[in-house]
Amino acid sequence: MSVRIRRHTLRVAHSNSLGRLHPVTIVSARYGGVYEGGPWVAFARHPDKLPIEWNAGDVFASRYYEEHSDEIGVGMTPDAAYRNLLENIEGRGLPGR
Repeated sequence: MSVRIRRHTLRVAHSNSLGRLHPVTIVSARYGGVYEGGPWVAFARHPDKLPIEWNAGDVFASRYYEEHSDEIGVGMTPDAAYRNLLENIEGRGLPGR
């Protein structure tokens, strides 16, 4: 696994039994999990391609996380958010982006 810290963002590439998913960006949840569902959020995207809503004001962030909960991973740790992302993607039957 390779990890590079970029501000408050962790960019992680990793292979495991659920398949290869790259790039993945894991961030500390802006709202501490209130809207996100956990204190860490994983996206199957490059850090420069994150949707702006992930870090937006209350209304936009809450709507984004409600509408896209099956496209992200959340967890109590970065590893848990990553595992949740893999499970969500596998559950949807979609390859990583």
